[in-house]
Formats: sequence, C-alpha cells, structure tokens
Amino acid sequence: MSVQTETPKVEGVDLLEQLRDELKLQIHLGTTEARAEWEVLEQKWLGLEGKLQDLGNASTTAVRDFEKKSATTFHNLGAASKMTLKEVEAAAELLVGELLVGYKRLRKALPF
Repeated sequence: MSVQTETPKVEGVDLLEQLRDELKLQIHLGTTEARAEWEVLEQKWLGLEGKLQDLGNASTTAVRDFEKKSATTFHNLGAASKMTLKEVEAAAELLVGELLVGYKRLRKALPF
C-alpha cells in the first residue's frame, strides 16, 4: 500500500517568504541596526524551516507506521503522532507570527 503525503502548510508562510525575499534584497542599504535585526530574524526563519520539515517528517513517519502496523495498534500510535504534529504545528505558527511582526518592523525601518 503506497500513500502519498502532502507537504504541511502553515498559514502565513507564503507571505513571510515574500517579505523575507524583499527585505533580503534591500537590507544591504540599511543601517547596522537593521542588519543586526535581520540576523535575528534569519535565525528564526531557519527555525521555522526546521519546524516545517519536522511536520513533514512526522506525517511521513505516521503513514509508514500505518502501513506496518495493524489498525488497532496504529489507532493508539496515531493519537500520539497527532499530538506531536499539533505541538510542532503550534510552534511553527508562533514563529510565523514573530517573523511577520519582525519583518514588518524591519521594512518600516529601511530608508525606502
């Protein structure tokens, strides 16, 4: 049995990526303070990418476990997997919010 999984989507990531790309092009003209804030936001961005990858990996693992285990065993395992997925998703959504605020603040601080 082969099951395809979708890449998890966390609301707001596409907007963040667009803002990030715009700021990345403009940051070299900014102040030292703006560059320092950019570095902090970049670390958070890398954390978000990691969380999104964790979501995808957890989904793939759950599907593989389903293929290997009986329905009864998977029901118990699935509950634990869903809880873990929800925790990772919640952390990713928090990072999205933090990054959105930071990118907007940085864009206002740039001289153009």
